[in-house]
Amino acid sequence: MLAAAHRFHHIHPFVRLIFLLLVVVAIVVGVVALIRSRRNRRGPVPEPAWPRRDPGSDPVNTELRAAYARGDITWAEYSQRAANLGYLVPPVPPPPAGGPPSDP
Repeated sequence: MLAAAHRFHHIHPFVRLIFLLLVVVAIVVGVVALIRSRRNRRGPVPEPAWPRRDPGSDPVNTELRAAYARGDITWAEYSQRAANLGYLVPPVPPPPAGGPPSDP
């Protein structure tokens, strides 16, 4: 047993450094894996209680979009009403159909 310990002291210092780095990397990878596994214990994201619908197939949403296009309601009103109907609405209004306004 003393001979085995004696042989370890004659290993080149570069080999000892590589071994030490491998041990440190293994510890870091283990800690990161443990943290990620703890974060992912929440489970999958549940589906909404109501089904999301296609906005083009509903006459109520068609009328709602027309009211927004006419200027009868604001974007905030449109997005709130569409969300109440179960539609996914982007948080910001879409750009105008003609493109961005240009300065003369």
